[in-house]
Amino acid sequence: MAIAIPGENSFDALSNTYDLKKKFDIDNDEEIRFVDVRDGASIDNDVLADVLEADGAIQLMVLKEGEEWDPGLGQAGRQPDLFSNSSESSPSSSAKKQRLDKETDAKQLILEVLQSKPGGKEILMEYERHNCLQDKTRRLLVNIVVGHMMDVHGRLPKAHVKNKYAVGIVNMFPALRDPHTPAGNEAFYEERSNTGFLAARIKNVNRAEPVPKGKDLPPEKKSTKRDGGPKHPREDHGERRPENDLEAEVNWLKHVPRVNQSREDTMEKMAATYPLRRTMVQKGLSATAIIKEFPCFQNTPGLIDQDFHLMFPDKNTKFIETWTEALKSKVVNLARSIHGNITANQLISTVEQGPSTESEMRGWCSDTAAILLLRCLLPPVNQGRSGAPKISLISAMDHLIQFEKIVSSIDDILERAKDKQTQPYLLAMGLSRSQVTRYFVIIDHLALPSGAHEPVGALDALFKAHYVFGLEYSSYLRNFWTFIQTTVYGIDVHITHEAPRVREIRSKLMH
Repeated sequence: MAIAIPGENSFDALSNTYDLKKKFDIDNDEEIRFVDVRDGASIDNDVLADVLEADGAIQLMVLKEGEEWDPGLGQAGRQPDLFSNSSESSPSSSAKKQRLDKETDAKQLILEVLQSKPGGKEILMEYERHNCLQDKTRRLLVNIVVGHMMDVHGRLPKAHVKNKYAVGIVNMFPALRDPHTPAGNEAFYEERSNTGFLAARIKNVNRAEPVPKGKDLPPEKKSTKRDGGPKHPREDHGERRPENDLEAEVNWLKHVPRVNQSREDTMEKMAATYPLRRTMVQKGLSATAIIKEFPCFQNTPGLIDQDFHLMFPDKNTKFIETWTEALKSKVVNLARSIHGNITANQLISTVEQGPSTESEMRGWCSDTAAILLLRCLLPPVNQGRSGAPKISLISAMDHLIQFEKIVSSIDDILERAKDKQTQPYLLAMGLSRSQVTRYFVIIDHLALPSGAHEPVGALDALFKAHYVFGLEYSSYLRNFWTFIQTTVYGIDVHITHEAPRVREIRSKLMH
């Protein structure tokens, strides 16, 4: 079977071979390769991105292992698109039936495993009562399933085996399906990166058990796929003026006294010089260097928002639109499952009953408390001995937002914090945590006014600052920011590595 694909599809879509196999009913364990539809020239995966960038009109053919190039398909002029819903590209009804049969078989497998193992029936009963699983129940589910898988298929199950069990889980428990991923079961297993709850459990079991002599485990394959996020290279939108033409605007922004600068003129000239800042980011210049070249970031609210809008014209208001009362309610209800977590319980009380002086966490306003609850639901990934040291949940909150009474000057606050973190965080200033009047985005000990007077808008500015200045997410907030990036803003969805926890929380909040 050969399928032609227009070259206008991005490298990111084509490199996800799982999508291709699922779309055209190719078995997961079957190899595929790309060829130029015009002459049959084979194109290796490691140069696929360069080929697509060099020739936007190229059309590619997907061949299964053992298949030969068929020039007739390339000349037919009716090649199906990768994600088209047209009849030409849709699998046949028999293929759809085969897929449904596979899903049914996988579901039946999981049902039989749970019914035969201790604790399995309790898992089924909990889901039947609540239409969801607590974290500890999901961990038990994974342990039972992986135990059965390794008993039957050995210590290193094949990819298609792990995928079958993952498919069975989300068909057995539909509320665990991730609506934002192609297959929906990637939280449990994703073949492309060999990640997910099942893969992680298999690795942990193999680490804990001694390896028999002569049977050393093969080295783990590391994905070479480009990761999305603030550091991901991306094309600029709109017309670029020569840098020499922008010199006058830069000089005006740097040297004209503030009293002679109107906000309208500043915003206009900053929009005109946006390409210069993108070039600085692409060259790897620091946020400090960019801010020193464009010091109006420190005195003109709204510039972070404007640059982000120029970068992502259709995504600028995503967080404001998404953070509704309904979503807050879902976050609170999900956070109740964190049994025994004092910090989470205090934040839940704040959301439901309003701020209180009983504790630090009870002092925040309702919206801030709900945002911090989402952070509780998305703890950082354990990075092992070589990663960042573990810190308490309350200390981790400081990497997102800190409070200072308005009696202190911003310069004094930054001086006291000069030996602390340099990655972006929010500084909230006011009479109390529940009466914040100003929010600053702090980057490299420089204060940039967010322009927001409420926490949702301030967090929006903090997220956008990562992209405007090309900054890595804090390791303590990586899962939190990745969730905001892919689930809320929809940025680099198909090329961003997501921890299984991110996908699990999304599936629970989106159902």
